[in-house]
Amino acid sequence: MKALLTYFLVAILLLSPLLVMADEMADAMLQAKMDAERDANGSLWCILGGFFGIWPVIIGYIMDPTPNAYSLMNKSSEYVAAYTEIYKSQVKSIRGKQALTGCIVSDAVFVVFYVIYVVILSASLANM
Repeated sequence: MKALLTYFLVAILLLSPLLVMADEMADAMLQAKMDAERDANGSLWCILGGFFGIWPVIIGYIMDPTPNAYSLMNKSSEYVAAYTEIYKSQVKSIRGKQALTGCIVSDAVFVVFYVIYVVILSASLANM
């Protein structure tokens, strides 16, 4: 019985840092996602995609964002690594998707105006 209790206590001592680290990583992931949504500025990237076409989409997916250093103060290196990785991927995703949305919407508006122009032009030529 004494040996079983000893093995149990040793297992708890060995596994407790892993449980704390897993909780810390979950906190880092959640905080990184929230900060990325706040910092990505999706509206700006949507407008850029509308005005400049595919280039903001490419830049949005390639450009590495930098997380706020204040969010990483007094954190462990594992927390910083997890936070930075999730933050960068989330911001790139938001920027790229919003720029693509702006690009598609502006192209659709262009096509609608072009069709209207062609219809009006053909109607005016038919009346001549």
